[in-house]
Amino acid sequence: MTAATTASKKSHIDLVIAAMQQVESRLRRTSQLLETADVPHFLVGGNAVTAWIESVMPSGLMFSQNVDFMIQPEDRTRAIGALQEFQFQTTEHSWQILFRDPQQKWRRDSIRLLIACEEVGSNVLFPLPEMESPVYLDDVPCIPLFPLVAMKLAAYRTIDAVHLQNMSRVDLINADWLDRLPAGLKPRLERILENPDI
Repeated sequence: MTAATTASKKSHIDLVIAAMQQVESRLRRTSQLLETADVPHFLVGGNAVTAWIESVMPSGLMFSQNVDFMIQPEDRTRAIGALQEFQFQTTEHSWQILFRDPQQKWRRDSIRLLIACEEVGSNVLFPLPEMESPVYLDDVPCIPLFPLVAMKLAAYRTIDAVHLQNMSRVDLINADWLDRLPAGLKPRLERILENPDI
């Protein structure tokens, strides 16, 4: 292995670490701003999956660019005001508010606030869940495990199936969950549990 190859590999690792740190910084700053504005919120999406997996297997590090939080419908205006510090472009929809960095090319580098109890679309079986008391994981308010799993099963995109498979591998979800789920979600979890390594 040449010195140039070694330097290149170190550079790649440095880029990955920097990207992870940038996401974590944006995630924590978002939570702090919402907390300061007295906006109840909790972490959802891929970073919530990562937090839950790391709570039982610290070595199970995953990386998700998306910074997604959930808020109450009545807190939309206050949440938008709280996040103005980022100076991002804001786009509102019925079920989400997107804060996009104009300096970034990719939408995945945005901050997204999901609105509790709203309908997402015809491809998602159930509305977004109600807000419950959060579970604090690594000092960040996080969605409880059951509604997180239900959200992933309701959406059931490829990335959701991957997240569910990763959770099943560390036994966060298993066959004991089947009787707790609405009928429409049971077959989806059964497929995940039957094929955890796909």
